[in-house]
Amino acid sequence: MKIFTFTLFTLCSIFSFSIQAQNSNKVLTPENGEHCGFIASENRLQNNNPYRLSKDQFENWIAPKVEEIKSERLANKTVNSIITIPVVVHVIHNGDDYGVDENITDSQVQSQLTVMTEDFRRMAGTPGYNDNAVGADLEIEFVLAQQTPEGCPTNGINRVDMGREDWSTDDIEDILKPATIWDPTQYMNMWSVVFTRTDLLGYAQFPSSSQLEGLSENEGEASTDGVVCRYNSFGSEDYNDGSFNLTAPYDKGRTMTHEVGHFFGLRHIWGDGDCTVDDYVEDTPDSGSSNTGCPVIDTCTGEEGSEVVYDMVENYMDYTNDECMNIFTEGQKERVFAVLENSPRRKGLVTSNKSEAPDAVDNDVSISFVDIDIPACGSDVSATVQLTNYGTTPLTSLTITSEIADGTTSDYNWTGNLDPEESENVTLPSITVSNTTVTYTISINSPNGETDARTCNNEISEDITLNTVFATTTIINLNLKTDLEASETTWQFLNSNNEVLQEGGGNYFGNLEVTESFEVSGDECYTFVIYDAGGNGICCSNGEGYYTLSTSEGTVIYTGGEFTDEDRINISTKTLSVSDEEYSENIKLYPNPVEDNLNIKFSNATELPTQYQIYNILGQLVKQEKINTATDLKINASELQSGMYFIKLTNSANSVSLRFIKE
Repeated sequence: MKIFTFTLFTLCSIFSFSIQAQNSNKVLTPENGEHCGFIASENRLQNNNPYRLSKDQFENWIAPKVEEIKSERLANKTVNSIITIPVVVHVIHNGDDYGVDENITDSQVQSQLTVMTEDFRRMAGTPGYNDNAVGADLEIEFVLAQQTPEGCPTNGINRVDMGREDWSTDDIEDILKPATIWDPTQYMNMWSVVFTRTDLLGYAQFPSSSQLEGLSENEGEASTDGVVCRYNSFGSEDYNDGSFNLTAPYDKGRTMTHEVGHFFGLRHIWGDGDCTVDDYVEDTPDSGSSNTGCPVIDTCTGEEGSEVVYDMVENYMDYTNDECMNIFTEGQKERVFAVLENSPRRKGLVTSNKSEAPDAVDNDVSISFVDIDIPACGSDVSATVQLTNYGTTPLTSLTITSEIADGTTSDYNWTGNLDPEESENVTLPSITVSNTTVTYTISINSPNGETDARTCNNEISEDITLNTVFATTTIINLNLKTDLEASETTWQFLNSNNEVLQEGGGNYFGNLEVTESFEVSGDECYTFVIYDAGGNGICCSNGEGYYTLSTSEGTVIYTGGEFTDEDRINISTKTLSVSDEEYSENIKLYPNPVEDNLNIKFSNATELPTQYQIYNILGQLVKQEKINTATDLKINASELQSGMYFIKLTNSANSVSLRFIKE
């Protein structure tokens, strides 16, 4: 396209955006049906960074650099050196097994890089080849990184369990990317995700310009730089080994070819406007709008008798189906080269060595999680890990140490014969956890009885939460207050074999208060389940119901009420080294009732708790803090509303709850 004028419509659009930008720090979400979120991403960057160049400013900056590239190419007819871009792919999942749903396989990931290389290289014999006179080999290839930012070996695929199913563009930018990104000057970061919006295929961060004189670039841009794709459009069906999760017609890998085009500075071929809005590339015909499917169309037909110039629907920067796309043009190549030579982070990719394997060493072993087995009820946790030998000598022995944050450790001496570059899964002996929330750390040392040459891949850790609370008691008491729809409430008390020991409800009425007692034995695990047929719990929609489970001494084990269909709590009566009752006997709360500051006093040298949590009578968590020193035992309660509360104190061996009144 050759037209560089802005219409009144465009100017109005820019003015409209400037008003929106003053009132929002959120992503300006792609409209429904908009496959690519590139414009929304750019709007967000413009909104958050007043120093980022506008579209006009960027084009004024890049235009002379494109002309320099053209001149260089005319003067030098030889083939340029191939540019190799190191890529890290962050596979974001929700704990699914490898190859299930969004936790896509390594081969599906690799197929995406294969397709991008075919498309950017215009490779003969592949779907990325074309015989168009302006078709270009961009001389760019993509490979998975072989080094981590710390210099350890990697396959370039970073699998991350983020503990959630789907992601909005806001949360991707604010949470996901900053938490997972690798140095964007050394890697092209790609993310495979489940989008909240099912019609969104992907989006990219457009390159920034060099720094303006006297103004520095917003560092926030570096924490989000890369390309994002929905998992079932990441990769190509053409290379499916039977393990791929892809959805037609966007199943040939062209979503990422398109988004990487944006990443390297290319715009949509219709310029995101009508036929008078430009994509700043001379050899792409004018286009009035995006195209879908595989049409033969001229969206810029003008006056009667004007020449028909068909849209370049096969261009990777349109919205057509994957199977229709096969071209970048010479003009687009010149623009990409100008970006790679001048954009701050893009030019770092050209010289990055992260596609090269790290130096060879005799002994280097890495460890990664395969699975953590957290029991439904109980305290014995075990992990399956993967060992990979990155050394040049066979691995025959290794010490694996498991550690829980409370100081519990367990060593496992592994023996075997693992050749260089080979991996093996190892299931470790279980380790006993005596708290509901802990950090589980596993480390390796002494490979072949020697020092590991690289320590950056020797330790992994995971925060885990048991679905269990601990109570040393012979009786568990239930105090239940129903909401106004009492007939919807039922409950069950089960043992570790899922046998129902007691149950109730179904015939309750009104705002009923119920008291029950369950006899329990030591070293057993029980489950209390409460159901609400109305699907809105018992606390908040139809009255102020709640339930509390407590020991024979009156110590609160658990309190709740806010749930949907059901709430479930596992209770272990395992005997701990110091009983909860003994621990609680050494704790006093004063003043109680309290108006301002609640003090926690210990009568002897009992171990301080590591944290406290305060729950209201409905079982809702209203305040929690870490406890590092004795000064943290003075709690500001003035912000709490009047009523009854429970404070739960937790240390490495105990978890107790005490009630207090806020006046």
